[in-house]
Amino acid sequence: MRLAIQFAPPSDKTPPTFLTGTSGSVVAFTHLAFTVTTDEKCTIAITGGADATQFEFVSTADAFSHVLRWVGNGTRDFGAPVDADANNIYVVQVTATDESGNNQTSQTISITVTASSATPIGLLLVLTR
Repeated sequence: MRLAIQFAPPSDKTPPTFLTGTSGSVVAFTHLAFTVTTDEKCTIAITGGADATQFEFVSTADAFSHVLRWVGNGTRDFGAPVDADANNIYVVQVTATDESGNNQTSQTISITVTASSATPIGLLLVLTR
């Protein structure tokens, strides 16, 4: 008679914790690369927020970090905001799910687009002699 013993890994009962802040900023006409980091390996997804369709994640080699960027790796124009309330603060909710798939946690992130020296701000300067 043969006896086989299998050991199951302990069940993960703790949801991932975000180690990244809840806000960031990017200068107009530059690419966004906001790194979202967790304390354990997980998958991460965009799950809500008024401006969710403006963002995407790109994968990294590190399962603890994920890079949030504008869709298509585009840029944003300070003078022509396309966020839900047109105030240059883009809001997205992200959810991290641990490797076991049984624990998840969410975080809302706000990205503010700031003016650059090249951004028109609606000022007309007339020089006279």
